[in-house]
Amino acid sequence: MTTSSNYECMFILDQNLSKEDTEKAIEKFHHLLTGMGSEISKVERLGKRKLAYEVKGQQEGFYCLLQFKAAGQAVHELERQFRLSDAVVKFLIFRVEPPRVLKVKKPKPKAVPETAAA
Repeated sequence: MTTSSNYECMFILDQNLSKEDTEKAIEKFHHLLTGMGSEISKVERLGKRKLAYEVKGQQEGFYCLLQFKAAGQAVHELERQFRLSDAVVKFLIFRVEPPRVLKVKKPKPKAVPETAAA
């Protein structure tokens, strides 16, 4: 039995793609994940933005964010497809851990020394 983890994936598509080709690329990765039994919770198209530095000769790209729950095998296949796709300029996939609740110890009140009355 494989366990699923929560992931976020940011990928940047080629700036020269048409709107239709951009949507096809996003749908391709969406269908890849759902076909492998993953649950996609969010697909956010952030639009064309300037890159922080030049990548593959490009200064701009179309940013997209995916949030999903998947097994490790699906993540490896998504990464492989990103590397094979000419439309993808750059990508980053990372596992999102659930927030931890930290227990904070309350400091003990300090004893105040009694002052001598004059």
